[in-house]
Amino acid sequence: MASSNHISDFKDDAEAERRFKLYEKTDPYKEIKPALLNSADIFDYVSTTGMICPFRPDPNLEKLKSASYEVDFMGDLHLVHDSKKYEKIEVIEGENYHLPKNSISFLFLATTFRLPDYIAARFNLRITHVHAGLLLGTGPLIDPGFAGRLLIPLHNLTSEDYGIKGGDGLIWVEFTKLSENKRWNSDCPREGEYRPFPADHRYLPASRYLEKASPRKVAVPASSSIPGEIKNSVESAERAAKSAEEAAESVKDARNWVRVISGIGFLALVAIVVSIYQLVQTTNKNIGDASKNISDYRESQILLEKRLNDLEGKLKVPRAAGKVPSPAPKSP
Repeated sequence: MASSNHISDFKDDAEAERRFKLYEKTDPYKEIKPALLNSADIFDYVSTTGMICPFRPDPNLEKLKSASYEVDFMGDLHLVHDSKKYEKIEVIEGENYHLPKNSISFLFLATTFRLPDYIAARFNLRITHVHAGLLLGTGPLIDPGFAGRLLIPLHNLTSEDYGIKGGDGLIWVEFTKLSENKRWNSDCPREGEYRPFPADHRYLPASRYLEKASPRKVAVPASSSIPGEIKNSVESAERAAKSAEEAAESVKDARNWVRVISGIGFLALVAIVVSIYQLVQTTNKNIGDASKNISDYRESQILLEKRLNDLEGKLKVPRAAGKVPSPAPKSP
């Protein structure tokens, strides 16, 4: 599988750069057809072209699966805490690190990729991290011709800080060989024009990626909105709990007053009812007396009318305007 120019443990960045320039536009393995590269092809291309550095396919080849290579959690870690505090940490192998809960962290990988014009790459998070609640963008493409380190966003969607150790496996990278083009294979004449990766976009620092992503062109990682929403929810819940507590106290006070008043309230109610009853009885009596007086008055009026009629008959003089005429004076 290997030839004399292979390096089993590739750590020399200057040597990787030299080999990349040598095979950037020339395919050393034309017999390999355009397809997803298997582990043997990945090993050969990395060792020959300097495609990954450092490249550490340990003795048991645990970092090389059938069609992908594992890249470690190493590099510069950019953290944004709940308080909006920004922190940059250099990851040390074997040390423990914590990604804040409900946050977006960024890792500027220590691994440098140098992709020839005929190879593209994709990466995905190791599945154990996904199952534990850590996420990143699905399957982003690393363009052919790219050279530099990757800035990877890590989303911790859990309610607890996520622990990870420097040097642990983080992502699996797969490599795909592009369809043939005369740019790197002169034996296949073609008319199509290949557009190479821009040279001024290679070996960019993490700050350039962050500046490009920021509307204010500031090299500060984006922060998750989840902590703020959680804080607002907690504050709303606390206010609701306080209001409920105050309402409970008010109800308690009201119950105490009811207990105090209820003892005398019944007697007061009885007294009020008795008073109303007595008032009604007195009123009814007064109404009865008034009715009797009116009846007596009417009887007296009728009797008086009768006497006046009798008197008119005796005098034979009509009554005028309700007055009785005086008798005529006698002559001397």
